[in-house]
Amino acid sequence: MRHRGGVVSSQIGLARIHLDHGDGGAAHALLAAAQSTAESYHDRGAIAVINTLSARYHLLRGDKEAAHICLAAAQDIFKRLGMAQELAAAPETVKHLYRKDTSGVLQ
Repeated sequence: MRHRGGVVSSQIGLARIHLDHGDGGAAHALLAAAQSTAESYHDRGAIAVINTLSARYHLLRGDKEAAHICLAAAQDIFKRLGMAQELAAAPETVKHLYRKDTSGVLQ
């Protein structure tokens, strides 16, 4: 069972790196794979993190409505699980996406 958690964590980490570099396509594929695995094992904490990163993905694509839906879902799960630190950090995770430098790399 521990191996699956490591796979999900690795996929989440790689997706985060791709998002940081503006590669939404690669991030989206990794997030979809991580979501599927996390859901099959009812890993709600991982699902919330994936939702937060999915909000970043949607903002990168310019879809603020989808980003808001993902962020709200993440915050709901964090709140239900008592993950106060993650709950507080979730909006900050997507806030920085509104700033880009001239190269297009996310700040």
